[in-house]
Amino acid sequence: MPDQWDNVAAVYRALAGRTLLVMALLVATSLAFGDWPAALGVLTGGCVAVLHLRVIALVAHRSLGMSKRQAQLHTFGNYAVRYALVAGILAVAYLNSSLNFWGVIAGLFSLRIAIWMTAAGSWLSRRRGNLTDEGGQAPDGGQDHRPENGL
Repeated sequence: MPDQWDNVAAVYRALAGRTLLVMALLVATSLAFGDWPAALGVLTGGCVAVLHLRVIALVAHRSLGMSKRQAQLHTFGNYAVRYALVAGILAVAYLNSSLNFWGVIAGLFSLRIAIWMTAAGSWLSRRRGNLTDEGGQAPDGGQDHRPENGL
């Protein structure tokens, strides 16, 4: 089991790093336009997104040692607390003019954007691997299959 959790920890670190990269790009864009409330909103939402990721990893790890029923209750309880936190952050952002509401939402989506980036990169690398064989040649020997007229 330690090998599997080492892999989970590596995935967590990679996703957290990519989320921080997405956040940094969003904050830099906000600051480039001089929009401090949006930058603060992205930071707030992004920090909550990274916190969510960490809590999900901890909950999953703790649930392994529980019975099925206990794990379900534990997971649901943490789910409810996490989304109550999000609702509270969104309410504060909506009511507070120093935080941009849409910036907070963008920050919250930074984790999802990081996941999409990871999935796209994985898909592209698999696709690239399928287009060539071990020696770097196309599976059909590198023959050109384009029509004669170049279309």
